[in-house]
Amino acid sequence: MPAEMARAYLVFKVDVHDKERFEEYRAKAASSLEHFGVEVVAASDPAMQVEGQVGPRRTVILGFDSLDAARAWHGSEQYADALNLRKEIARSDVVLVEGRERPEDLTRALVTDVLTAREQQDAGLLRNLLHERVTYERPKSFGPEPVTGARAVAAALAGGAAGQHLLVESIHRETHALLVDGKRAIVLQTMSAVTRSGDPFTNEYAWFYVRDGERITFVKEYADSFLAARAFGLAD
Repeated sequence: MPAEMARAYLVFKVDVHDKERFEEYRAKAASSLEHFGVEVVAASDPAMQVEGQVGPRRTVILGFDSLDAARAWHGSEQYADALNLRKEIARSDVVLVEGRERPEDLTRALVTDVLTAREQQDAGLLRNLLHERVTYERPKSFGPEPVTGARAVAAALAGGAAGQHLLVESIHRETHALLVDGKRAIVLQTMSAVTRSGDPFTNEYAWFYVRDGERITFVKEYADSFLAARAFGLAD
């Protein structure tokens, strides 16, 4: 079960008194930011004053996946040289703040866990990620009625449905995109496998997931069902 995820932000307000060496600092810092995958949310030199007395200070906001990730970067060996240099050439005020949880972060984490469990064909793990009243809608040609209930849907997504026509151990899915909008996600994948008759099989899929709280409540599968039917000997 994915934990709730809240972003974290380091906010820098910097008075630079050696601008030439500050360029050296920026290069060193940029290398460490890239290493840790840190997002530069905003940078203004100087910031625009709206209230109070800001002064001619450079303001930078860095975004992290968590408070721990922010602390890890700030205390890392990769940033140490840049940090020491900044202390020599500038006066800085730095604060760490926790952001609000974003719905898409939890959705992305949950769907990623589902994809991992499916690739591992782990029905038990999948069941823990699904709501008890989850619904799975397949292309109509694969079965006119939806699959319902966590146990049945987990078994189907773990390979039970595909196992009617494919060697389950041969199934491999490659994810090309994971698009998230709030509590909804679309996953674009290519699946390759070997049919029970020994022929190679490849098809393109789109999966639509909806979550409620910390579990998936709805799954819809889109695929080239005619291609699949021909490969499985169900169509001429």
